[in-house]
Amino acid sequence: MKKITFFINTLEMGGAEKVLTDLVMALDNEKKYDIEVVTTEENNTYLSNLIKNRVKYSYLISEEKLRKLKKIPFINKGLISLYKKLSFKKLSKNRDILIDYLDGDFSKYIKNSKNKRKICWLHLSYDIVKKRKKNIDKKLAIYDKVVVICEEIKEEIKSTNKDLYKKINVIYNLFDFEKKIKDSNEEFLPDEKEYLKDKYFLTVCRLDETQKDIKTLLKGYKNYIGENKLYIIGNGTSEKELKDLSKNLKLEDKVKFL
Repeated sequence: MKKITFFINTLEMGGAEKVLTDLVMALDNEKKYDIEVVTTEENNTYLSNLIKNRVKYSYLISEEKLRKLKKIPFINKGLISLYKKLSFKKLSKNRDILIDYLDGDFSKYIKNSKNKRKICWLHLSYDIVKKRKKNIDKKLAIYDKVVVICEEIKEEIKSTNKDLYKKINVIYNLFDFEKKIKDSNEEFLPDEKEYLKDKYFLTVCRLDETQKDIKTLLKGYKNYIGENKLYIIGNGTSEKELKDLSKNLKLEDKVKFL
């Protein structure tokens, strides 16, 4: 049985994180692979708990260990980095296939892994990834295969990086259509009906201000003079920061975090 490990920074709510969860569930149903999912730091989220119920879940550093190392002055960053590298080496030691699931984030760890099949997943336009991530071509060069999520990204790479194009595979995002049809037929709960009775604005995303910029949405909504509420569905590291901003903008009655 092939031993496959998926690496992703976090399993907080987000698009790539949700698609990975669905993919792991589908692969686990086949019972053909020994699957493990590894995050950078310990997660206790909705998605990580779904993963834990089906396959092995690990992390490079626990919450407790991270707190202890952060208390050490001056050298804490170096210690944290070293601890993660040692954890990665241990976790990948007896695995057959290492999959960096989000745009080369684990390339600094995976590049030194010998005798392993190495795969990277790109979830964005190649041009956008190049702008966002330094030395992305150099990072992608270490992988045996690179997966993109649509033909358009493959064609984009064909016209700009012929060496990379040779190892591209297209795998579209997975959707469990039967589950979605089943979910769509479920009755709403009373509190859900309360939210749905009026028209509203809605955003669904990971609450991470390094990427999503919900602050601008809140500031823009502050200028809205209508009565329709803004619902924000998601979780993440910036949740408290965004709730505080909503409070400071005096939007508590109109903005709902769900």
